[in-house]
Parts: sequence; structure tokens; C-alpha cells
Amino acid sequence: MKTMNEKPDQETEKPAAKRRMRWWIPMTIVALAVANVARIRRSAELDSNFKNMQAMSTIAVSILFQLPMRTSQALERASLEGN
Repeated sequence: MKTMNEKPDQETEKPAAKRRMRWWIPMTIVALAVANVARIRRSAELDSNFKNMQAMSTIAVSILFQLPMRTSQALERASLEGN
């Protein structure tokens, strides 16, 4: 039987070690996006409006690819702080 002074097992355990962010994933996404924008800009046969549209869609997609990583890390941090 536990008394009021005893802490449950969750409170006495040390929090899990923080995982380091894997920087190669966002760097690869950014490098691929920059390479694609450069490829689009150098293309002589494309219309300038089409080049702008393609460049903006590349930037938008690269930002969207990086969101799940940042949100999952924020959720992990919040769950560790909540314990």
C-alpha cells in the first residue's frame, strides 16, 4: 500500500535522453530545392511566369516537407516536459 508521501514510478524516473535533431534531412531538402530553382531559372525555353510558378511551388513543397519533422520534435519536447 502506498502512502501519500511516496511518489509514483513515473515521477521518480529520469526523463528519456533528448534525441538530437538530424540536420542532414532538412539540409538535403533545402539543397534539392535550391538546385531545382536554379535548374528552372537557367532553362531558356520556359516562360518567365511558368518559371516563377515552378520556383514558388518548389519552395512551398520544401517548406511542407520540413513541417512534419519540426512538429514531431515539438510534440516530443512537450511530452517530455509534461512528465
